[in-house]
Amino acid sequence: MGLGTIQFLLKHPLSSKNKWVSFKRLISWQVASRMAGMPMVAEFVNESRLLMSTGMTGATGNFYAGLHEFEDMAFVMHALRESDLFVDVGANIGSYTVIAGAAVGAKCVAIEPVPSTFKHLTDNINLNGISNRVECLNVGVGKERGVLNFSSTADTMNHVLMNGQRANEVGIQVCVESLDDVMRERRPSIIKIDVEGWETQVIAGAQHILSGLAPLAVVMEFGGGGKYGFDEERLHDQMLSFGFKTVAYEPFQRHLKSLGGCRNTDGNTIYVKDMDFWSDRLNSATKYTVLGVAF
Repeated sequence: MGLGTIQFLLKHPLSSKNKWVSFKRLISWQVASRMAGMPMVAEFVNESRLLMSTGMTGATGNFYAGLHEFEDMAFVMHALRESDLFVDVGANIGSYTVIAGAAVGAKCVAIEPVPSTFKHLTDNINLNGISNRVECLNVGVGKERGVLNFSSTADTMNHVLMNGQRANEVGIQVCVESLDDVMRERRPSIIKIDVEGWETQVIAGAQHILSGLAPLAVVMEFGGGGKYGFDEERLHDQMLSFGFKTVAYEPFQRHLKSLGGCRNTDGNTIYVKDMDFWSDRLNSATKYTVLGVAF
C-alpha cells in the first residue's frame, strides 16, 4: 500500500465522496489478495464485475475508486447506447470494454496484443457473459499490416519495443493490423486508444474511420510518443484537422466543456465531432451506480 495510492484515493472525485468505502476496499484487497493467492472477482459498474490479480494497477484502481480514469470512463459510460459500437484499442484486461459491453450493453471490438493480457481480457468478457456482444482480437494496431515486438511483463505499460529497447525487456512478436482494416466498413461511435506512445501509428492506420462525417468520439492517451520519435503536437493537430474538438467532461454535472482545441495535460484527451450531439447524449443518459454513488 503506497503513498501514491492513498493520494490517488484522496483526490479522486468519486472515492472522495465515499472515503471510508474506498479505504475499506483498499485494505480488504491488500489482505484478501495475498491470502487467496489467486485472481478474485470484484464488483464494478452496476452489476458488472472484474477479475483481478495483484499487480493489475488499472483494475485495482477501479476496485478502490470505482472508476480508475473517472472522467474518461464516465464519458464512455454516459455517451454510449446499446445500438452503438465501441472500439477499445489497447484494451488490457477490459475495464473500458466491460463498461461498454456489460454496463451499457453496446457492441464492442476489444483489441489487446499481449497474449497473457488478452487471456485476462477474455476472462472478464466471459465472466460478464458478454461474448455475444464483444469481438476480442489478439493483435496489435498500427499504420499497416505487419509484425512488431511488444513487451510482455509490464502490465498496463506493455508497449511496442524498438530495436534499442529490446535489450532490457522481454519481447514477443505480435501480428499488427491497421484499424481501418480491422473495422472495414463498420462505423464506431467511440474509440478508446491507450497504446503507450504508439498512438501516431494507430491514427495513421485509421484515416478512413476518422475522416468520416458521422458523430464520433475518441478518448486517447498521449503516452510518450517521443520515445519512438513521434511528435505528439503534430498528432494532436492531425486530430483537429479531421474536424474533432477537444473537450473535458464533468460527470456529476453531465457537462461537456470545450478545451478550445487544446490537449488535456492531465490524463486522456477526449476528441468529439458534433459537440451538440454528444452533449445531448450525455444529458439524456441513464444513471449508473459506481462505488455506491448513482450519477
